[in-house]
Amino acid sequence: MAESPTILVIGPRWVGDMVMAQCLFSALRELHPNAAIDVLAPAWAAPLVKRMPEIRQQVDLPLKSGALEFRMRRRFGRLLRGHYDIAYV
Repeated sequence: MAESPTILVIGPRWVGDMVMAQCLFSALRELHPNAAIDVLAPAWAAPLVKRMPEIRQQVDLPLKSGALEFRMRRRFGRLLRGHYDIAYV
């Protein structure tokens, strides 16, 4: 694995869950100190994510909560393919 991996975390969709995910981001930073850690999350989470020093950037999730939108998910996944060494769901 690369010394400086790029990591994508599929972030939670709810405020409390995103706050609790801070522990995961901290653990990932300890495990991979030189990693670029991004989080895939709804646009509303941006102010919260910006306060998390472990996160390099947020990738806005363009999907509605509870909607399957399979074609959109597949297209979006293809756009992200190849940009990350590791992904956590």
